[in-house]
Amino acid sequence: MANAEDTFEPGYDRVVRLDFAERIHRVTSIHVGTRHQRVRVEAGEDQAWEFDPAGRLIVAQEESVSRHRTFDGRIWGHRVIGSNEERRLIDDAGPDDPQVWLARVHGRIRRWMAADAEAVWVRGEGISPLDFARSSLAMTAARSPAILKTEVAWAERIWRQVPVLPPDQYESLVLQISEGCPWDRCRFCSLYRDVPFRERTLEEIERHLDEVLLFVGASAARVHRVFLGQANALLRDTGELLEILQMIRRRIPIADPTLGAGAQRRWLQEHTPSASGFFAFIDAFHKPRPVQDWALLRDAGLRRVYIGLESGDGQRLRALGKPLDPDRAIELVDDLHAAGLPVAVILLTGIAGPEGEAAHREASA
Repeated sequence: MANAEDTFEPGYDRVVRLDFAERIHRVTSIHVGTRHQRVRVEAGEDQAWEFDPAGRLIVAQEESVSRHRTFDGRIWGHRVIGSNEERRLIDDAGPDDPQVWLARVHGRIRRWMAADAEAVWVRGEGISPLDFARSSLAMTAARSPAILKTEVAWAERIWRQVPVLPPDQYESLVLQISEGCPWDRCRFCSLYRDVPFRERTLEEIERHLDEVLLFVGASAARVHRVFLGQANALLRDTGELLEILQMIRRRIPIADPTLGAGAQRRWLQEHTPSASGFFAFIDAFHKPRPVQDWALLRDAGLRRVYIGLESGDGQRLRALGKPLDPDRAIELVDDLHAAGLPVAVILLTGIAGPEGEAAHREASA
C-alpha cells in the first residue's frame, strides 16, 4: 500500500492517495480531498462522490451521470448526452431504485475504509483536513442500508414531499412555510393535486424548523441556502413574511450580502448553521406587491425569486391552463429588479409542438 499526496480537483485543501488491491489482481487508486465542509472521493477519471460532515452523500459523478441527493432523501440526476442534457428523476421503481443505488455507494466507501484500516489515516495533526475526511467517511461507512431506509422515512414525516426544486437549489435546506399550490389547475402539473393550499402559522413553522434542524444534525455545516416551500411561499402578506424570516434568522443566521465571495464563504464556515439567504418560488398572477415591500424582504435575507413563467406566449399559457398575462410577468420582474432582487425565470420546452415552437421561443426570449 502507498500513501502519498497527489494532484487533485482544484480548490481542495489536502489530498491523500490510497492504493490497495480490490478483489484479485486489481489495484484501485482512491483520491480524497476536502473543501467547504465536504469530502470528495475520486476513483479514476470518471467517478467521484462528495459527502458532508455527517456522512450524507451530496453529489455523485459516475461516468456520464451526475446525481444530487437532497435532504429529504431523493436522488435527482441527469445524464450528459453529447452537448445536451437529459434530466430525469431517479424514482423508487425498477433498476434505478434510489435506496439500492445509495446503499451501493455507502457500501463501496465501507469496503475501502475497511481495506485501508488505520495506516492511511496516521498523517496530519490536530483538526486537519485529513482528520475531517477520516471522520466524515467513517460516518459515511456507518450508514447501513437499514439506517438509510430509516432516514428516508424520517424525512418523509418532516417534509411529506418536496415535489420540485430549481436545479441550483438541490443542496438547499427546505423549510415549508406553506403547503400546496394556490392555483393547482395547470394542465401540465399534478405535483400538488392531493395537497390543499394552506399557509402555515408561525408556531407551525417554528416546530417544523426544530424538526428539520434535528434531522440535519452535523450536515448543517454544509447548509448555505434556505429554500422556502412549497409552490408559492411568497404569496402571503409582507408583514407575516418578515416575521417568519426573522424567526428563522434567529436559528439560521444570514450572511452579510456586502461581503466578498471569499469573506462570505469563511463566515459561513465559521457559523453553523448559517446561510447566504432565502430563495423561493412565486407566480405572477396574484396580487402585486409594492417595490418597497420587496426591498424589505431583500433586507430580511431574500436573495433570489424563481418565477414559473413556462412560456411568454399568452395563447400557449391559456392552453396550459395557466391564467397568466405575460405582460404582468414582465412587470413583476421589473419590480423585483427595482428592489435589488435577482430573478430566475423558468420556461418549459417541448410544450408547443413543431408548429408552435417558433412562436413559443420568440415570445419567451
